[in-house]
Amino acid sequence: MPDAVISTVTGGPDLETVRVMFAEYGADVSRAYCLRNFDAELAGLPGTYGPPRGALLLLRADGGAAGAVGVRALSEDRAEIKRLYVRPAWQGQGFGRRLAAAAVGHARSAGFRALCLDTLAHMKGAQALYRAMGFAEIAPYHDDTAPGMRFMELTL
Repeated sequence: MPDAVISTVTGGPDLETVRVMFAEYGADVSRAYCLRNFDAELAGLPGTYGPPRGALLLLRADGGAAGAVGVRALSEDRAEIKRLYVRPAWQGQGFGRRLAAAAVGHARSAGFRALCLDTLAHMKGAQALYRAMGFAEIAPYHDDTAPGMRFMELTL
């Protein structure tokens, strides 16, 4: 497995790297689901993913940007994982799991009691990863849904 480092991004060139990676994620997801206000989210990064309770996490492997994920507060006790993405060339090496684990760690250290997410029906690998990490399916927590969308939560 290549050497990999996960860092928290708040600005500078790494913020633009995360923006590009989230745009790549959006291009993939938009084939199955219309992302509302996505362009505004990208333009406003870090936005709701900013400190002190939110986070943008960037994974670099062998010096290259391999993946990213965002964590944002939904309430005082509940956070949400968004935009977990590993570039195709880096998939299959455990980087999605490492990013998800880093997101869980951030949510715990920020004092959240639960971490939730939504995932699309065709993202079977992501669903399996989240289940293996202890996430359980829950009722929808927002109205912006797509057919077959899954909602999951982990008690921290």
